[in-house]
Amino acid sequence: MKRVVILALAALAAAALSFGYDKFGVALFTDWPPRFGRPFPDIALVDARGERFRIADMAGRAALVHAADMSSPAASAYAGGQTLGGFGGVRPQPGLRSLEFYLARHGAAAPGDPRVAIVHLLLYDEDGGAPDAEDAARWAAHFRLEGRPNVVVAAPARDLRGSASLAILPGVWLLDADGFVRYAAAGRNPRHDLLGELLPGAAALVAD
Repeated sequence: MKRVVILALAALAAAALSFGYDKFGVALFTDWPPRFGRPFPDIALVDARGERFRIADMAGRAALVHAADMSSPAASAYAGGQTLGGFGGVRPQPGLRSLEFYLARHGAAAPGDPRVAIVHLLLYDEDGGAPDAEDAARWAAHFRLEGRPNVVVAAPARDLRGSASLAILPGVWLLDADGFVRYAAAGRNPRHDLLGELLPGAAALVAD
């Protein structure tokens, strides 16, 4: 009996590591963080207009998902900081250009091409707090992303801050038309190189 109780407690502890919390502090299970070869976690998001959104809404086309800390120099660079300046006065990371620039350079998609969606997923606001729709709107306005048919700026509907999220920053994933993670360039030791593998992979997915 004692062994059964210990195993049950261990299972609950392991599950707790995968919980996110909504704005009321209620724990909700989520398969977070994203994993190579699996569908991108079906987490509820809120976009810059305050509307609910899910990555699954992008089904039918390739998608780049960029996990961002709003205070990060790399995140500002990936959103277009080299031409528009970093968000909140942050200096964009030297040598990095926007994801749209890289997609065009690798022949995957020209800016605005609806065949490839770009999702800027904000995980931390500029003060290290949990971002919301207002933060998404400010990010979209600064980088002039409003009204783009293939670009979404969104924040999680529940707080995903924690060790799992910190470990994947900066993070970019390439999803196929079915929402599976085909390439993962996330964290300090990414599975795939962003420029050498992931972005050329985007061109291949579009060509298919």
